[in-house]
Amino acid sequence: MRNTLKDIFLIISWRQFSRQYFGKSASWIYHKIDGIDELTEAERLKFKESLISLSETIRETASRI
Repeated sequence: MRNTLKDIFLIISWRQFSRQYFGKSASWIYHKIDGIDELTEAERLKFKESLISLSETIRETASRI
């Protein structure tokens, strides 16, 4: 997973992402990203949808500048 996220890994606050979208701790998301624990299929789908949601928020914010 970390390799998949390499282009955005240092840009996103994974602690905040984990709390906001999953209600989980930073260690939970890092275990998932690092492959210590696997994402379930439902978590994988939610992860994808959450990144899309975040990208839309960034796009909307940028359009107001």
